[in-house]
Amino acid sequence: MADLNQLNFLDEGDTAASPIRRQYLDIKRRHPDAILLFRLGDFYETFDDDAHLVSAELEIALTGRDMGRGERVPLAGIPYHAAEAYIGRLLARGHKVALAEQLGTPGRGLMAREVVRVITPGTIIEDSMLPARSNNYLVSIVAAPDGVGLSMVDISTGEFLATEIRGQQWQMTLAAELERSRPAECLLPRSLAEDPAILRVLPPGSCVTPREDVTFALPACDRQLRDHFGVATLDGFGLTAAPVATRAAGSLLSYLRETQPASLGELETIHLYSLDRYMKLDAAARQHLELTANAVTGAVEGSLLGVLDRTRTAMGGRLIRRWIGQPLLELSDIEARLDGVEELVSSPLGRAEMAEALSNVGDLERLASRAAQLSLAPRDCLSM
Repeated sequence: MADLNQLNFLDEGDTAASPIRRQYLDIKRRHPDAILLFRLGDFYETFDDDAHLVSAELEIALTGRDMGRGERVPLAGIPYHAAEAYIGRLLARGHKVALAEQLGTPGRGLMAREVVRVITPGTIIEDSMLPARSNNYLVSIVAAPDGVGLSMVDISTGEFLATEIRGQQWQMTLAAELERSRPAECLLPRSLAEDPAILRVLPPGSCVTPREDVTFALPACDRQLRDHFGVATLDGFGLTAAPVATRAAGSLLSYLRETQPASLGELETIHLYSLDRYMKLDAAARQHLELTANAVTGAVEGSLLGVLDRTRTAMGGRLIRRWIGQPLLELSDIEARLDGVEELVSSPLGRAEMAEALSNVGDLERLASRAAQLSLAPRDCLSM
């Protein structure tokens, strides 16, 4: 983060810095919580405290740059063509990244620059940064007198969920659900961000993003959801009777509108789910049962998922991971799933034909999401 004393001169009208330095500091002032990658030609450059942080995290050289008028500042840069790999490493360590691109055609004078995207651990859409066979969830947690509201979204697939957890054992239930979903990023109201009862239930490695409490207020969140889905009420989604879940879901939309507005078009509906439909398994039980990870190595190989997963697509891989992580309790749901299994087992020829057909299918969920966000690469179009 840039030194606050350097940022302050912008507000005081000090013009001692060079124009490009003032441009950088002005953009940094608007994104103080993110590492600012500032495009200069074929490189993304970082300055000041960002440069020290990037140099240490990415193990690249820390140098300096003359910014004009006798001012020399710390600098660490990454090549533009290799930026995705470096950004992925920063996100994996829980950092947020703001991309300031050059706008317009190079010419005389200072080139315009502006942040075109803020990437956080929970708002990644690039395949190279995402695990293909598991979801990348951004979650929001809101406290209630007798429990919490929880909402999660995976913008790489368009999945949008919400639930309420109530009762005396809400902390244990919340911990189990977070352990199952393993969110990459958790939004919390600032008043909740230092609550030991909440922090204890967050999975290790989750990036915590405190937000102003007003963004979790029910009227604002209700309006965010109604405006987004184009409805007069939230009755059709079941959210009218779930105010705490509404607050959690609405706060997610507010955050995405700031960081990834292009992703909003992919969120076509929201599913209010009940944890009572699934078996509650805490972190210790999941580890001992080795549902999705080997207890010794942490790898999928040697786990129940590793044994059962014979899916031909990344979409199928994510689905069977969810099924294993959420054992059903309702008899009707169990029988419906078994009916589907029976249909495939009793038709080996049809099963073989379906498997062969699926072998050529790309990850349509994530391809559709990138298409909605206008970020498809040529190879993505061929996959579709």
